[in-house]
Amino acid sequence: LGNVHVYQGKLDSAEKELAEALASLEASEPPESLLVARVRSDYSNVLFWKGRAPESERLERRAWETYVAALGPDNLQTAVHQRNLAVVLDELDRLDEAEAAYRSSQAVIEKLLGADHPNSAASYLNLAVLLERRDKPAEAEELYRRALAIRRAKLGDRHAVTGQSLQLYALFLLHRGRLEESERTYREARELFAAINPRHFEVGKCDNGLALIAGKRGDHAQAERLLAGV
Repeated sequence: LGNVHVYQGKLDSAEKELAEALASLEASEPPESLLVARVRSDYSNVLFWKGRAPESERLERRAWETYVAALGPDNLQTAVHQRNLAVVLDELDRLDEAEAAYRSSQAVIEKLLGADHPNSAASYLNLAVLLERRDKPAEAEELYRRALAIRRAKLGDRHAVTGQSLQLYALFLLHRGRLEESERTYREARELFAAINPRHFEVGKCDNGLALIAGKRGDHAQAERLLAGV
């Protein structure tokens, strides 16, 4: 239920459900249970989206270490949790650690699932964000586009993770000054997320991006309307 609420963008209710689930399982399961580790990771994800990265890192690191101990470093689930940890490290500006974790996890995921799997696409998208931060826009754009193409082909145009790719690629285009491309991409992402939940937190990200575009074009009234949520 907590994860359904994350998908719907209802982070407060997601945090409540997952916190209760984690407390219950920690009281009834062994300390290094994989079930507990998975719920720690889910709860970490909510904290990440709520801007609480240090707490998120502690939970995700413990989850990943549990998977390493139980299943080994070359297991798919272990690799996914290593990638989750890399996302938080990226947010904490620990870029060397994050890139190493991204590349290590990506190698395992590609080996086990193939390069055109949606799970591999998630790795490409994460690495694209980091490479953009490291001022490598050509490499980053190739990965943004690859991730989006895989998600469209495998999951369709209305899936939330396709929307995530659109939103992040739109932000990349905005940073590059490609305003028309960025606006089209933001609008597609916004429509997708608004269909899931008009108050989805990703709708707010899209409106913020569209407001920045309006401001760059000198349309400050439109920018203010978007930022105010009118």
